[in-house]
Amino acid sequence: MEELIKILEEMKNGFLTMARENSGPEPNPIAYKAYQISKASGQAADALRRNIPQEMETEGGGSTWFLVCPECHGAIDAKDKYCRYCGQAVK
Repeated sequence: MEELIKILEEMKNGFLTMARENSGPEPNPIAYKAYQISKASGQAADALRRNIPQEMETEGGGSTWFLVCPECHGAIDAKDKYCRYCGQAVK
């Protein structure tokens, strides 16, 4: 999965460069389409990255401690597999 995420990030950067190179004062359908592909590639990489389980974190103080999502820091239960707030996979 890491390899696929890397490829999607490279696509995102390549198409963003293409969009910038083809943009100008007049509307350009090639630049717009390259931007759309760049945006979709980045979103796909982010979605895949959220499916890689991350270790839960502990926050609190004194006698009150609780588990939180490593991504958004929303409170989660020890039995949760995904954060109910942002969807990050947790272990």
